[in-house]
Amino acid sequence: MPSLETSLPPDWVFIETWVDATSRIPYVLMVVADQKGNYKIYDPKENYKSILESNRYEDVEEFLLEDEYDLVGKRFSDQVLTPPQLAA
Repeated sequence: MPSLETSLPPDWVFIETWVDATSRIPYVLMVVADQKGNYKIYDPKENYKSILESNRYEDVEEFLLEDEYDLVGKRFSDQVLTPPQLAA
């Protein structure tokens, strides 16, 4: 089964989680940005299929807000998710 990890670009910068809380069962989408300034929305329910790609964050945000999605928590960066190097 595909996962977000297998879909992530190797040079990803941040991930955001967005939720549509207006539906009976909240629906989650994920935004991933890479170092080249590209943004993709992934749908976990559809095996992390990319449903929108843009080189402008505003396009991605507009798409999500138009469909009444809300940003959950904060943006996660690769620095937050990568464990610190252990001292030798």
